[in-house]
Amino acid sequence: MKTVKLLLSLVFITMLFAACNTHVVNTENLNVRATPSTNGTVIGQLHYNDRIKVTPHNDTWGQIEYKNETRYVAMK
Repeated sequence: MKTVKLLLSLVFITMLFAACNTHVVNTENLNVRATPSTNGTVIGQLHYNDRIKVTPHNDTWGQIEYKNETRYVAMK
């Protein structure tokens, strides 16, 4: 019984941690770039209310998985 409770606790913590990295796009179009720079090639766009998992890259840019590649979005 203790093992089941521990396992459920670990699953809950993992889910909570994963949810903390989920962001909702709050602009009409958000450019997805190859590099974390406004000079980086635009690979695609995300749209208003799209949900994405973001790993902070620095104060300005977030790292995402986009079409199975590591890409970047502006965090402002």
